Amino acid sequence: MINALAVLLVALCAALPARAGNSAEDSNRALSQLKKQARKSELPSVSDPAASLADQRFWIVVRAAGRSQRTEIAEAGMAIEEVRDGQVLGVAHAKTVERLKALGYVVESKVPMSKLILDFPPADKAYHDYGRMKAALDALALANPKLVSVFSVGKGWQGRDIWCARFNTTQSGTAPSAKPGALFVGNH
Repeated sequence: MINALAVLLVALCAALPARAGNSAEDSNRALSQLKKQARKSELPSVSDPAASLADQRFWIVVRAAGRSQRTEIAEAGMAIEEVRDGQVLGVAHAKTVERLKALGYVVESKVPMSKLILDFPPADKAYHDYGRMKAALDALALANPKLVSVFSVGKGWQGRDIWCARFNTTQSGTAPSAKPGALFVGNH
């Protein structure tokens, strides 16, 4: 029998670093480490589900004269994706942008990531973003109401629902079933 708690546990474990022989203690330690990393980088944490990561991150261009400045910029929290003559380009949280300015760096350009994240490139059109994934699950349930039920098993670290599609002819949602079950995890 697969219930919502088991689905949530598997979904959470899929997000943790894969290691042979992970115990519950190892998983809890890894989850704590992920939370610490989120706080350290000032990204929204599990306790801040209303915050949207894309709304707080920016693609920025910062003046950087050399290796030591690039190192200081990276240590301030910017994910440097490209180095050009006298510039670094990359992704930074809004607080990191302010930190860089306070350190005296010139931020030449700042574009919200929400304006840049539009869709998958044409070569990856078979993949679904969150909205299309949910629409596909809902369409599947609507077309097969006696077989498929869609329900949330919790919230992800960005505050979005973690959706589960259950295929069962006798039970729907989280109701227990006498039938054997199999679990497939995807869209992570």
